This record gives sequence, C-alpha cells and structure tokens, in this order.
Amino acid sequence: VAIIEAKNGCVGIARSLFTLIRDRELNVEWVELHSVLLDFSALLDQLMGVWININTEFCSKDVQIEIDRGQIEQALMNLCLNARDAMPDGGTLTIATDYREEDGDSDQVIISVSDTGKGIDKTIQRHVFEPFFTTKDEGVGTGLGLPMVYGIASSHDGSVDFRSEPGAGTTFSLRLPVCMPSTGESPAEETRE
Repeated sequence: VAIIEAKNGCVGIARSLFTLIRDRELNVEWVELHSVLLDFSALLDQLMGVWININTEFCSKDVQIEIDRGQIEQALMNLCLNARDAMPDGGTLTIATDYREEDGDSDQVIISVSDTGKGIDKTIQRHVFEPFFTTKDEGVGTGLGLPMVYGIASSHDGSVDFRSEPGAGTTFSLRLPVCMPSTGESPAEETRE
C-alpha cells in the first residue's frame, strides 16, 4: 500500500512539474468566461465546507476568451484550496472578474480569487511562486500549487500576481489576454491551428 501511495504521489508531482515547465500542449477552446466560472463555483460549494461563504462578482462585459479550460480550472482550484486553508475558522471566498481595455495591446480579463483569511507574512511573500516552497506541514503540501498557477498563466501569455496583508486576507489575480478572432468568424466557429 505504501508503495502505491508513493507512486501516486510521484505521478502527481511529475504532472505538476510538466505543467510548471510548460511541457504540455494547450487544448484551447473559445468559452464564455463567466459561464465557466459559474460552473466552477458550483463545484466549489462541495469542497469549501459550510463555514466558508462563496461569492461571485463578475464584470458586466460578456467575456469570450480562448483558454485551455482544464488548466485554468486547475489554476483556480489551487488558488481556492489555498484560500480555504487560510481560513480555518471560516470566512468568505470571492471569485471576481474585471475587464481592461488596452490601447494597442490585447484587452485583458482579470480573474481574482480573494479570501478573508490570515494573509501572507511579508517574509514569505517573495517566495510564494518558488517551486517546492511551502508553509504547510511536512507531507501536506508539495510547494507546487502556486508555481503551477504561474506556469499555467504564462502558457496562456498571461500573468499572476497577488496582494496580501497579514490579518487582512489575500487576493491572487490571474491576468489573461483577450484576443478576438481576426477571421470574421464567431469565437465558437474559429479553430486554432
């Protein structure tokens, strides 16, 4: 049994590392972002526990975006599970979107995951995206969750940043470019070569 558990652990770490080093081909599709986030939020209800309230605050714009849905959901899941761990006594988890129009560049959509937890200590903040860095007990965390989020954002030509104050919660923001099709086809009809 121990050998099987160790094998499964190694497989999970290897998959995380492959994502981290962008060794996976993206399986992109055009999606309506808020619909994806609503489906994701419904799944979170079962994972967060009754002591955590889940809010969604979406911008008014209908955001069509080309993403690897599975990878973006994986990144959001890592952020949400970290937020849950930061609120052991309960709190509020908020998933929000904002749309930024950029002059001369692709517009951006920002997906934010905020918690009302304990925040991240200033001495730890500079290490959060380092592979294998973790503040969790030995055997609980691999230290690959946030580096994987960083890798997924990068593979979508995006970025991730955060702000946090000890005792005042944390917000991670996933910034993704919104590139509309140039062929005149609707996003649902266009295929990527």
